[in-house]
Amino acid sequence: MDPFPRGLAPYPLRATPRKAGTPLLFWAGVVAVAVQLTFSSQVLSTLGYTGKIHPATFLLTACAIYAIARGTIPLHHRLRETPALILFVFGIPAVMLYSIYFVGFQGSTVFVETFWSAGLLALLLEPASIRQKRLLGGILIALVAGNVLVGLYESVTHVELFPLSFGDDAPDAAAEVVDDFRAHAFFIHPLTASVVTSMAIFLLYQMRLRLMLAGPLFILMLLGLLAFGGRTALGVTTVVSLGAAAYVLISGILNRRLSLGFVLTLLTAVVIIPAVFALIASQTTIADRIIHNFYYDDSAAVRATQWDIFNHLTLKDWLFGIPKEQLNNLKYQIGLGDRDTDIENCWILLLLDLGAIGFACFVTLFGGFLVHLARHANTLNGWLLAGSVLVIDSTSNSLGVWTNDLLIEVAFMIAIAGFGERRRVPWMQQRVQVRLPMARRATGAPGGLMLIPGPMRETNLRAL
Repeated sequence: MDPFPRGLAPYPLRATPRKAGTPLLFWAGVVAVAVQLTFSSQVLSTLGYTGKIHPATFLLTACAIYAIARGTIPLHHRLRETPALILFVFGIPAVMLYSIYFVGFQGSTVFVETFWSAGLLALLLEPASIRQKRLLGGILIALVAGNVLVGLYESVTHVELFPLSFGDDAPDAAAEVVDDFRAHAFFIHPLTASVVTSMAIFLLYQMRLRLMLAGPLFILMLLGLLAFGGRTALGVTTVVSLGAAAYVLISGILNRRLSLGFVLTLLTAVVIIPAVFALIASQTTIADRIIHNFYYDDSAAVRATQWDIFNHLTLKDWLFGIPKEQLNNLKYQIGLGDRDTDIENCWILLLLDLGAIGFACFVTLFGGFLVHLARHANTLNGWLLAGSVLVIDSTSNSLGVWTNDLLIEVAFMIAIAGFGERRRVPWMQQRVQVRLPMARRATGAPGGLMLIPGPMRETNLRAL
């Protein structure tokens, strides 16, 4: 049964195509996301898979081709309703071919795995119904919670289920215990584990679960951030959450619409979260990496050294990029040629790979795609998630190498779109509102930062 009574509908209206996609394509996208969260390339490598393309990408490609060619939503309709998405899906392969022409095939799979697969997933999941998007949100929270539990087990025992490998000569990470041990569970890397856990927190805000359920899940996600050791993810999530909470609190006071439930939730969080953090930090080893290296470590030193590489580029390198062999030689020259060191800024890697011309085209496509996702979610929490993930990924090389960060972000943004605020519409106004320009409004970001049921906002089911 549809969980929404007659006369209720979600925000946004324009971002959701007027014809819904087929359930088969939706479930194919859900399966691809679940496989990425449980069988990352790191897990597949440990199990013996040597392919450069993740199996989920093949599934997404086949389903996306079918959706474009034979799906219920024609391509011209998608182009009119979601131009940024279609340009991203067709533009990324063009950018990849540009990179192959000037710098070679090596490293070109990053455009397929990291970016193109995310656009294909959006093609499959965006036309889903509100009920399907809400179901997707529940699946994502369950998968992330399961991964966090595995990460907590790894942090306590200092044993990785799927040891990280940085090459053929890399030692087994589970063979020895190091001072800054970092769990990563089924994720491809601890940084990915951290950023995905941060995404789950923003989805929890938007889901408006009962506090008895949302509270323990929020504490679990916070413990996950500590266990995975992502300082940037923890810091950005904390700062953004505090800033959004202050905004909601102040605006509620000024507008005299402050919810008592929100105030109680905020007071509870102020008391419980510091106590939990103090207990974990003093009685367990879960937060050791963040506590011992909170200010400055080798990773932070690399971020200061990596900018020296631009002093060794020619004009041709600046315009069209450099091959991977030349990049490796330059890394040795600036002191980043060791097995466990690398350039840790995705934008530097992409600029070196594409050159200024290709990089400008890529940034245009990528920026339009992120704005499209945020507009599709069309809530404050959606914009906060998009901005937070962009900041977190910009401090590492995640988007410059083979990773599934963006693909998982797409799934979370679409899930958030299923939990937009709603309110009842008088039955006599339904037919009139279909013809009003308000039915096409896609700007603004109503609702955000709540762990309790939120108010209902006016919109119209028939406008879909």
